[in-house]
Amino acid sequence: MLRASARGYAAAWFRAHPYGRRIKATKREHEMRALSTGGVAVYSILRDWVKG
Repeated sequence: MLRASARGYAAAWFRAHPYGRRIKATKREHEMRALSTGGVAVYSILRDWVKG
């Protein structure tokens, strides 16, 4: 069993892509995009790690 946090990756993504006036979404939508990106990335990272 492997455990990973999509929220941790989402927080890192949000720090790398901060919300600002040039973002064409609300802050909540931007945060949801970060969480969605984190979820996809975590599964991808785990898949690569298991294959290795």
